Parts: sequence; C-alpha cells; structure tokens
Amino acid sequence: MSSPCPDWSQPEPASKLPSVTLGNALIAGFIQKRATSVIVNHGTLRNWHRELFKSVVPLTYYAGNFRCHDPSRPCLGQQVWVGPHTGSDYHIVANEMDAYSVNLYSYIQQTDSYIAGQMSFANKVHSSLQLASWAVGRFIQIHPFLNGNGRISRLLANYFFVRYNLGFMPFKIIARPGGDYDVAMQRCMAGDFNGLLQYFVILLATPGSN
Repeated sequence: MSSPCPDWSQPEPASKLPSVTLGNALIAGFIQKRATSVIVNHGTLRNWHRELFKSVVPLTYYAGNFRCHDPSRPCLGQQVWVGPHTGSDYHIVANEMDAYSVNLYSYIQQTDSYIAGQMSFANKVHSSLQLASWAVGRFIQIHPFLNGNGRISRLLANYFFVRYNLGFMPFKIIARPGGDYDVAMQRCMAGDFNGLLQYFVILLATPGSN
C-alpha cells in the first residue's frame, strides 16, 4: 500500500455514538416492518453497515464495503482476527458472500415452507433458530467487514427473530455483549455454530440477558 491505512478497531468516541444509535434505530425499524416480506442478502448487509457507520469510519469507503483486493480501495485489503481465529482471506470474501446469499435464500425458503406446514410450536422455534444460528454464525466466520461485524450480526439475528415471530431483542449495539456471547462468537469463527444456537435459546427464554 502506498500510504498507511487509518485504523478502525477502537470503540467510537462519544461524539459519534448518536450517529450509530440513529442508524441502528432506522435498521431496526426496517426489520420490524419488512422482515416477513424481504429476504436479506449480502447487499442488504452492506446497506446496513453503511447506514450504521457512515459517520464513524476514518475512511469513507470502510462503510458498506467488504474486505477485498481492489487497487482503487487498497485499505480494504486487510485480514481480521477474533482472538486466535482469522476471518476469510480478503481475496475471497466477495465470492464467499455471494455464495452465502445464494444459500441463505434457499435456506429461508426451505424453512418458511417447513414452518408453514408444521403444527408443533417447538419444532417451528427450533427450525427458525437453527437457520438463524447458521446465518449469523457463517457471517461471523467470514467476517466480511473491517469492523462492525458483531453489530451487523446482532441485527441479522433480529431479522430472523422477527421473521419467525420470536420477538425483537434489544441487543447492546454500542457495547459488545460478553460472557456466553463471546464464547459463541469464538466457536463461530472455528466453524461451530452450536454455541450460537444455545445462546439464542437462552436469550429468547431470558430476554434481559443480552
């Protein structure tokens, strides 16, 4: 790179928090109104990321763009880590997110069809949370953005909770949840989404625990 890339790894200063809070409120409103009628994809997640962080990022194109190899936006060519685990190599993030969208569309349709013909409430909940844990877990495993992946993942979780009538969870958007959430994220980075499924079950049972 011809010049150092500005770091975007630290929490936002207090002066920037109202912008993130407003962006979160706008996306939450979209989810609550449209989750049942819209199937999200990688483009949706890019739009959410841009809305959340457009006034926060130290470099304009950090907001709403995946990590990638692009000479016109060289600072997107970075690797990211969560603890000892690395996200997908930035050279393949775009392809992985394209595949993610294709699979997500198919899995949502399959889950919708299954739930529509299912009488058991417990089976409906289990099926919807299985889908949510895969969708959120795989997104976290790829870690497509330089920063803000956790916050987008929590909005994505709420998309599924609302789509399948499980309720909207007021996740911490500014402060990262700790404890079991951190453990679940570490497991997702290693390709194990079962911890996230367990976290969602507990979260929905005790909504104040997030």
